[in-house]
Amino acid sequence: MLSHFRFRMLLADSLRKLTLSLLIFAAVAASSAVHAESAVSADLPEKSTGLLSTDQMRDTALATQAFGAYLSAWSSKAFDTATLSNALTEGAVLELGIARLDCVFNVKGTAAIEEFARDVDTVATDWSFSGIHYFPTLERHVVFVQYDASFTRVASGNVETKRHLAVIELKEDRISRIRDFADSRWILDALLTDAPKGFSAALRQ
Repeated sequence: MLSHFRFRMLLADSLRKLTLSLLIFAAVAASSAVHAESAVSADLPEKSTGLLSTDQMRDTALATQAFGAYLSAWSSKAFDTATLSNALTEGAVLELGIARLDCVFNVKGTAAIEEFARDVDTVATDWSFSGIHYFPTLERHVVFVQYDASFTRVASGNVETKRHLAVIELKEDRISRIRDFADSRWILDALLTDAPKGFSAALRQ
């Protein structure tokens, strides 16, 4: 069993790393954010420029490519399975924050994420994404992303836009985990009340 002292040491170390990452996030926001609307070169950076190290530049470029493909799959009228597979590892995890319940909703595996996306499309459709900015951190293979998601509520026909902040964890050139801090309780509420077929296997796991 983990001792109380060891637990406190691990917690302190985790908080230290998170604090340092947030400081980097704030420090580079104005000067080094990568705008997703601009084209991303297939050639990854070979040396550091400005505030960013070579590793940070490389991770940010890889995150821009992979997360851009992930959002493209969501934007597709018929959810693009091939694009999603190219963006995520097979065992990728999508974590959605549920603020009012103070918990996280997990969808595990590319197949489950695809099924979840198809479920969501029954209650909110015509997805588009804008204002996408990427921010490096002190952790290798970890990048922050901020973006706006717009969609149409199927039940009301209303168009809504929500701001998202997420952490992307990379494994080589694909995403292994997306931790989205936006409150996603509305998605679960809509699936419970408006979805024509209710919860899928992806939501019951």
